[in-house]
Amino acid sequence: MTMSYGIVILLLLKISNISRGKIKLIKFPNLWIMPVLFMGMMLEDYGKQNFVYSSEMMMALAVFGIAGLCVGLIRGGSLKYERDSDEKMYYKESYLSLLIYILVIFAKWGLKFIGAVSSDIIAVGLMSFACGSLIGRCSYISYRYLFSGSL
Repeated sequence: MTMSYGIVILLLLKISNISRGKIKLIKFPNLWIMPVLFMGMMLEDYGKQNFVYSSEMMMALAVFGIAGLCVGLIRGGSLKYERDSDEKMYYKESYLSLLIYILVIFAKWGLKFIGAVSSDIIAVGLMSFACGSLIGRCSYISYRYLFSGSL
């Protein structure tokens, strides 16, 4: 089983938690599991293939990554945060954020089967966008968790 199947399973488990209306406790080290898994999936997928990292590929990687980072920071800022009496911090996630990642993974799989010349660049860009978005969201949540005394 490749890492991308593991990420899909993890996303489906997260959907089941959201459907139950759970508010998530921020556990700082666990917060970075999804970005690390997405980066691992990118490295695994592109390490197996013989990509020639051209200037177009690197430009797509940078542009989509920066765009994803900005979207992730905006998404992190739009989450609702709460603190309880024990000074633990909680947030509620939405279906929209998970839908974005599931669509990116399925689009990447679809582009693999198309096999056109530009499909590699688009697939790299999509995964870079998703990775940047996860890193941006987790960075904002980490900032709120570590540096905010009161919400």
